Amino acid sequence: MQNLYCAVAVKVVQSKISIEKPFVDIVVYRDHSWTNTFRKELCISIKFQNINGSTVTNSCMFKEKDTFVNTCLIRQDIPFSWFEVNKKDKKFSNAVKILYSVGNSCLPPQKLLEDNEIFLQ
Repeated sequence: MQNLYCAVAVKVVQSKISIEKPFVDIVVYRDHSWTNTFRKELCISIKFQNINGSTVTNSCMFKEKDTFVNTCLIRQDIPFSWFEVNKKDKKFSNAVKILYSVGNSCLPPQKLLEDNEIFLQ
């Protein structure tokens, strides 16, 4: 079994998310040399999880025929309920974890995206 995680790089475009623009952009870069060698479909699944355990998921797919397509954009809306509107709650955490998976089909995200938490403002 191949380690497909080495075939892509996953980057958060902006780590601070405001209620005025309640979405997160994630850019996925596919390694061109890996693509030319293996020619396989790749699905990158992303899961965002807030402090309460609520999640939203999204994904992007690289088709094996898309040899010249090496990036994809995942834009995920963040639910308004995830934003703190009452500043009196001192226990509120505005950090959102990002988990992801890479596979030949879309798999449940399990690997933590290191150093890429987002923060709700």
